[in-house]
Amino acid sequence: MNSLLATDDYVSLLLSLPDLDPMTVLSIFFLTLARLLPILTLAPFLGAKHIPMTIRMMFGVALVAIFLPLNMITATRETEELTATAFHNDETTRVVVSGRGVVGCSVLYHLTKAGWTDVMLIERAELTAGSTWHAAGGYHTLNGDPNVAKLQQYTINLYKEIEEISGVSCGVHITGGLMLAGTKTRYDWLKMVHARGRYLGMDLEFVDLAEARRLFPLMETKYFVGALYDPIEGHVDPWGVTNAYAKAATLQGATVEKHNRVVELLHRPDGSWDVVTEKGTIHAEHVVNAGGLWAREVGHMVGRELPILAMEHQYIISEEIPEVAASEKEMLHIVDSDGEIYMRQEGKGMLMGTYERAGEPWS
Repeated sequence: MNSLLATDDYVSLLLSLPDLDPMTVLSIFFLTLARLLPILTLAPFLGAKHIPMTIRMMFGVALVAIFLPLNMITATRETEELTATAFHNDETTRVVVSGRGVVGCSVLYHLTKAGWTDVMLIERAELTAGSTWHAAGGYHTLNGDPNVAKLQQYTINLYKEIEEISGVSCGVHITGGLMLAGTKTRYDWLKMVHARGRYLGMDLEFVDLAEARRLFPLMETKYFVGALYDPIEGHVDPWGVTNAYAKAATLQGATVEKHNRVVELLHRPDGSWDVVTEKGTIHAEHVVNAGGLWAREVGHMVGRELPILAMEHQYIISEEIPEVAASEKEMLHIVDSDGEIYMRQEGKGMLMGTYERAGEPWS
């Protein structure tokens, strides 16, 4: 089952056409042509010889430039509505993943990688429409929990794999990173992290403050006592990563259904599920809750109160910073746990986020 593109981005629409089936492309073409027919009423003006040729040509080009993208987008949406009936009631699949953020698409990809190709992902809107699209995208392998650290290390290596399979760029920026210690206690904690990292095969290195300042010129050393350097930290494009997961999964047999909200989950006596959506009902052996910001609400559908809560969070993006603009290398990814700050380069400025102490619930 192909899910069509519904977007206001004309360039994205053109780039998506090779991924659609031929009948869908033909439908979009003829609907676009039909919607452009009213423009023919302007033909007498375009053929009026008393109007300079240059003006007539400029007017014609302007009409095409304005109306072609708008009508292609509208035709795409009409085609999506016409093909919505392809989503049949009582369709059966082995796994339904609810939610198409980076987590849901990763689950879908890993299911196909394990050989479960009869799997479906259902998204209420467009991919990355929840919190994924505006994520800062930073990644690192340092973590107090060795299992999480190993998982993060695996994920970093995974980006190349899904890029090769899907042909979609993850926008990987391997800049290296520093985890800063503002106190002796924090420095001792970094020693513990360093020891665990060596056990897990990570190439971590303690650097003195002078070296830290050389690696990250924006640093003011008087506020810190030491730093731990990781050469494979950096950041990715969350939109690209999500699309790479989804494309790699569909190439291996998975189905992605967009613009279709899950409204109810019904448990059958045999342990399977009826996943009720706005377009119909799917029968599935398993359901994965990857609802992200709405995961708690999905849990309510089966009578479970999940101990999670979406909180408001902000990051800021600076204007151009001379030191950043003049640097030949991209700035390092920075974590200052004592200052509760993370930071990376964005354009010729810096992106900086804080871990809010007085967090406000979003939902």
